[in-house]
Amino acid sequence: MAATLPGGEYLHPLLAEASDGPHTAILPEPVPDLAASALEALIFVAGPGGPWHQGWTSETYRIEARQTAADLAVVLRLNGGREDHLHWPPAVPLRSS
Repeated sequence: MAATLPGGEYLHPLLAEASDGPHTAILPEPVPDLAASALEALIFVAGPGGPWHQGWTSETYRIEARQTAADLAVVLRLNGGREDHLHWPPAVPLRSS
């Protein structure tokens, strides 16, 4: 969902790389009304202490996962997913392409 929003374009090649099949599942157009719900779900799963952080096989994967989650949260916040009471992630710049 974040890949279709302004600022989420950098996700397209990452999604293609992570895809199991020949096609990447990207929504055909942006749905900014879902940004708040997507951000809330992301923070529940990937926020500090969230279940997504358990079981990473290496420190490198853990660091990459945290950066990806932070990048996604920034894109979602910039597009209307303002869950200010959740205070995560800290203000971080988006990863450059």
